[in-house]
Amino acid sequence: MKYLNFLLVASALHLSTVALAQDEGGTTSSSSSSGLLDHKHAVALDFGIQGIGLDYAYAFNPHLALRAGFMTLPISVTNLNYDFDGTQTAINANVNFTHLSVKADWYPWESSSFKLIAGFGYFLNNNADATILLTDAIYFGDDTDGDGNGDFVFEPEDIGQIQIALDWTDFNPYIGFGFGRAVPNKSVGFGMDFGAFYMGSPDVSVNATGMLEDTNEEEAELEENLSAYAWLPQINFRLSFRL
Repeated sequence: MKYLNFLLVASALHLSTVALAQDEGGTTSSSSSSGLLDHKHAVALDFGIQGIGLDYAYAFNPHLALRAGFMTLPISVTNLNYDFDGTQTAINANVNFTHLSVKADWYPWESSSFKLIAGFGYFLNNNADATILLTDAIYFGDDTDGDGNGDFVFEPEDIGQIQIALDWTDFNPYIGFGFGRAVPNKSVGFGMDFGAFYMGSPDVSVNATGMLEDTNEEEAELEENLSAYAWLPQINFRLSFRL
């Protein structure tokens, strides 16, 4: 019995010594509070106005993490009816933004999920195009026959159509801010990013046919007007899983 009591006392002293040493070193407290020293990796599902995608995150320390991701946004619209000053038109449009990105998350405060984000994206696809054509005939001139329309009629195929294509550069920097740890403290985490890619002015191509063929000369003016929209906004939601 004395021997058993001795073992119990010795074990208690040993555990007390280990706990005291950990408290003095601060390693156990820091690890449990941040969750980033023991768990440095995570994968995530991304979804937002820039489409859907995946990313991988690595936390260097509680203040800095690096993410590498992929997102895609393919959108097609067919025969979208639009009333343009009383004239019925149909619009066919395609938008395709697919990119790889590398982003650094910096957390000013270790205990906070607020972060500043900087990085860049390499766009595999970054273009959009739209075709606009009339769906109804247009009438001009006097209504001598009393049918309520002008005597001169132009069918949609006579008037023609306009096709506009936009193409941006492949390599674009990113800046933003957000909330949520790249590597969550728990097994599953949720975050939000707000930012934008700087895309610059797009290359504009205009191809018009029929009576609208002179519109081809408006490429330079359209490109200048679009230069004011050099930033591609991004609002992204992130569901992360700690590894």
